Amino acid sequence: MPRLFLLLLLSFLLSASAEDECVNAKEKRVTMMISEDPPSLDTMNEVTGPGQFVQGHVFEGLMRIDKNQQLCPGVAEKHVWLPGNLGLRFTLRKDAKWSDGKAVTAHDFVFAWQQGVSPVKSNPYVFIMYYLKNAEKINLKKLSVDELGVKAIDDYTLEVQLEKPCPFFLNLTTFVSYMPCRQDFFTQQVVLNDDKTSYKTMKYASEPENLLSNGPFKLTKWEKRTRLTLEKNVNYWNRDKIRLNTIVIKVIGDQRTAFDLFRSKQLASCTLTDETMKKALETRTPLSTYADGGFSYIEFNHRKERPDDATKLMLGRNDNFRKAITLAIPTSDIVNRVIGIPGFILGNSIIPHCISGKKLSWPEEHPLPVLKPNAKLAREYLEKARLELKLEKFPSVDLLITDDPRTLPQGEYLQYILAKNLGLKINLDIQTFKHRLKKQAEGSFDMAMTNWGPDYDDPMTYADLMTSSNENNRGKYSSPEYDKIIADAQNCADPILRNQLFEQAQKHIRDHAVIVPIFERATVYVAHKQLKGMTRTCLGADPCLIHAWIEEAGK
Repeated sequence: MPRLFLLLLLSFLLSASAEDECVNAKEKRVTMMISEDPPSLDTMNEVTGPGQFVQGHVFEGLMRIDKNQQLCPGVAEKHVWLPGNLGLRFTLRKDAKWSDGKAVTAHDFVFAWQQGVSPVKSNPYVFIMYYLKNAEKINLKKLSVDELGVKAIDDYTLEVQLEKPCPFFLNLTTFVSYMPCRQDFFTQQVVLNDDKTSYKTMKYASEPENLLSNGPFKLTKWEKRTRLTLEKNVNYWNRDKIRLNTIVIKVIGDQRTAFDLFRSKQLASCTLTDETMKKALETRTPLSTYADGGFSYIEFNHRKERPDDATKLMLGRNDNFRKAITLAIPTSDIVNRVIGIPGFILGNSIIPHCISGKKLSWPEEHPLPVLKPNAKLAREYLEKARLELKLEKFPSVDLLITDDPRTLPQGEYLQYILAKNLGLKINLDIQTFKHRLKKQAEGSFDMAMTNWGPDYDDPMTYADLMTSSNENNRGKYSSPEYDKIIADAQNCADPILRNQLFEQAQKHIRDHAVIVPIFERATVYVAHKQLKGMTRTCLGADPCLIHAWIEEAGK
């Protein structure tokens, strides 16, 4: 009996230990996950979701996002706009320090931003820095990095010159690409090739010892493709408000595995797929949702011809064909029946509800009437298109989609409904995400199901997608009228006039059926009941644990 009792007690203790693995109130430790190992944590390089999650915890910009999702001072304790709104002057706080205890200075921002736009760095996300004066010209090798519109007046005063008025520039300073980097530390981690146009070695941000942090946490361990460990940065200026000591981040590529680990108390939170959501409902696991900013739409190919098949009719160039497609699709059925996930809402405008207005969301303050499907009117538009194109009947139409489990049923529904309402034969071209993007960039499609998410909280992050110069406009829609609307908005500092221009932009997209808005996405996730203060956001580090804490069990 004593031996049996000891065995039972040991089993209980081991079980309790396993249950506490993902959250530990005493040690203030939480275990999270990312879907893949970040290729690098270099903020002056490619931006990825997993990387941004880590970078958002170990770096801090001039401004930051508080626990209420509001913009507030970060490294800069105050700022003033310069005349004409063509620049700002930031005053940096003197208690902002790097993880090695040295001060964060204005020079660190100057160096990082110059590196970010330098052609030597080959930053694929450089376009988001083109708001800085001369940034684009520098990246195109027309000017030297010394001519970038940023300078350190002294150690704690940073002056920024803008290429054009940018009312949302303060929001941009919270983005990964605008984080600081200390020159003396960076130069120790890199070696240039003899021609000085590329790097021979680049150790910076590849291991904990090759990275300096100025944010709430610092990277202390990085077991490649397995896990990363973040520890509280004791030199962070606002360290007293940080309630977690340790964030363990496991690399888990399979969502089913992630949910199993959550169920066995080895993960504090995970995102759910359709399959794991069913399991969560069956086990009565509490679910949460948040609008993640994902905007799904059908993109048309507006090119003059297809490079893979010059005999194909470029139906996307015909206004009446696009209007027919738009009116033939009851997108509410896709949201409510095909997807059927809480939090998804009907797509209506190119500017979705994740973008803030003055008090409400931007679409709520600048509503566009909901477009109702109308099969009869759709067929009338299709007949107009047939006559304009001088066709006896329409050829089959290629719809390019990604091969993920959620998109396939959407594609099949579109295939069915366009056959039913318009008599069109739709061929589903099912590709991996990488190859779908490649085919869109090449123009090898008729229509494509596309998604976009925000880089910053302003209508421009969506509205400029359809400008002729935007590389993410893979359908190559080109309209001088639309380009002018967006250019005027880019050069406008008056908020009232600027919103009027965005209203014109969303109306133009609707009137010309440039795209077919489908839905605004939501993410469903689960979280341990002791994990408090975690925020889910469509901007920056997601999930954000900067304001989180672990509540003691039983409270």
